[in-house]
This record gives sequence, C-alpha cells and structure tokens, in this order.
Amino acid sequence: MKMKKILALAAASLTAAALAVSACAEPAGLDIKLNNWAHRNSLNMSKAYYQVDEEEMDAVPGFKANDVEITGDGQYTVGVEFDTFTAKDGEDAFWRVLKLETGIVAEGHEDVKITIDKLTVDGKEVEGAKSAVQMNSKPEASDDYDDQTLLDYKTEYIVVELFNEWNPDSKYIASSDYGRKVEVTFTVTGLKAAEGEAPSGDATEAPAGTTGAQGDVNKPSTDKGQPNTGVEGVAVVAGLAVLATGAVVIAKKRK
Repeated sequence: MKMKKILALAAASLTAAALAVSACAEPAGLDIKLNNWAHRNSLNMSKAYYQVDEEEMDAVPGFKANDVEITGDGQYTVGVEFDTFTAKDGEDAFWRVLKLETGIVAEGHEDVKITIDKLTVDGKEVEGAKSAVQMNSKPEASDDYDDQTLLDYKTEYIVVELFNEWNPDSKYIASSDYGRKVEVTFTVTGLKAAEGEAPSGDATEAPAGTTGAQGDVNKPSTDKGQPNTGVEGVAVVAGLAVLATGAVVIAKKRK
C-alpha cells in the first residue's frame, strides 16, 4: 500500500473517531425531596435518604434510581421507585421537589430543548407535567435561606422542575401528586446541532432503566451531577493517532 493511501486512511479514521466522540453521553435522572426531607439531591446519589431523628439519616428502603445516558436527540424515560417507609413525623408524604436533572451544560447548548412527554406516578398519568419548561440559566447565589429558588434547584446544567415548593414558577403538578414509583418520559432535540453530527446514522437512544448513572454514594450529598468529561473519547483518538503513526513507520520500513 502506498504511503499516501496509508496517511489518507489514518486521517479518515481520526476524523471519524473525533466526530463520533464529540457527542459524549450525559446522564439524566430524577431528583426528589419529600416533606420528611427524604431526598436524592444529585445524580451522584444511587440512594435516597430520610431523617430518622434530629441527628441521624437513613437510606430510603428499596430505593432505585432508573437513570439513563443521553447520547443524542430522541426520547428517554427515567424514574425512581422505593418502598413504603415511616417519616420522622409520621405524616402523609408529599413532594417538596421533583425535577428532571441532566448533565448537559446549558452554555454552548442553547439549541438543546427538553420537553416532557409524560409523567406517571404509581401508574397514573399527571397531565400538568407536560407544561413544565427547562431552566438553562445559572442563578446568582443568595444567603437568604427562604430564597430557595436559587442554587439548590437551578444549576448551569439543563434541568426541568416539575414541582418546587420554593419556586412559584415550578408548580406544574401538585405536591400531593406523590407516589412510590415515578416515571418521566421526555424528548431531547437540538443536541446533534450543538455537538456536531456523526458521519453516519442517527444518535442511538440510551436504554431506559439504567440504574446508578454515576456510581454509588453511601451518604447524603448535595453535590450536583457532573457532565461526562469525554476522557474516554480523547483516549480513543490518541490511540488511533498512535496506530496511524505506527502504520507510517511500517510503511517506511517496507519501502
């Protein structure tokens, strides 16, 4: 094989790989807070926790986070489910926060749009959720504890709040639309344009029902889920570059 053909093939491989890994998969899942302060504050939390007493937190029994990886435009379904448990005050449970969180950074993804197709709670559809809109802006910090419309619930990542007790603009469902099995189906558009379209085929939808998108965290945390850094993709491209260099060396030896 001639040197020009080897270089052309290597260049084509590198270009294709770079385009393919440019659209890195980003996590998506549900964050929850209940009136008894049972909570999952982050996609990094594979468990939810609730207040046993003033000093002790315990894991919500049977909690399962059905997260997904967003790999391109398409429809996805995420959810959470858990067993019945006794709240600290023994009162009926209701939502303080229910939101869809993603690892898609808003900056640079202005064309990305997320629409809610369906919310089901214990198998019953809640129509109001379809009106929920995404939040893309990073808010200013506030020292006012009562002003909880800020950093706890809005981040630099794209999120959709279905209900937020502290945000008057995010009450698309009722706090009483509570249940132990929650599923949200949503559609992502505009991600291809933002990331750069791969040379062939449509983006592949991530399978629904993936559990624990970002690893186990065995204690309560308020850290936000972080986007995929794409390190794996860089490694792939670097590896191809090494292979291409090796091919050139071999070709030189054969001349």
